[in-house]
Amino acid sequence: MKKYVFAMIAIVCALSLFAFTNQANHKKPVVDEKWFLFNGLPGEENDETKYSVITPQPSSAPCLQSAIYMCAIKIEPNGSNQPDFLNHTASVKRYKQTPQ
Repeated sequence: MKKYVFAMIAIVCALSLFAFTNQANHKKPVVDEKWFLFNGLPGEENDETKYSVITPQPSSAPCLQSAIYMCAIKIEPNGSNQPDFLNHTASVKRYKQTPQ
């Protein structure tokens, strides 16, 4: 009987120890997405150097939601304040009717 009591006490202690332990928070830091204006030609949409940050940041891009040519994208910037195509996908894309 003594070994059962000892085992029960050990289990209760172990459960209470883990019950009040904080779990590590492994969330990625939040980085604000920015609007980037596309300054390139058709076919250069994946070249991050063909984009410039729209300043000041609008609530939405000054382009159409559906047309043919890339106008602007909303994406997280990299360290050089250019679109980070390597690690992220644009959350919003806007288009225009003509390439210029």
